[in-house]
Amino acid sequence: MKPNNAPKKLTSIGLIQTKDSLPNLSNPIYFFTNFAKNTVLYIGDFTYVIC
Repeated sequence: MKPNNAPKKLTSIGLIQTKDSLPNLSNPIYFFTNFAKNTVLYIGDFTYVIC
């Protein structure tokens, strides 16, 4: 799943800068909590949903 397929309803959205902890990761990690209260992480082209 790419970020453009994300759930439309967002309760919160944030941005984590990862240069210090993950120097080899060029893209920041985007995260938000969706309407189902699941935490969704976007890491590069990969999407992780933490239920």
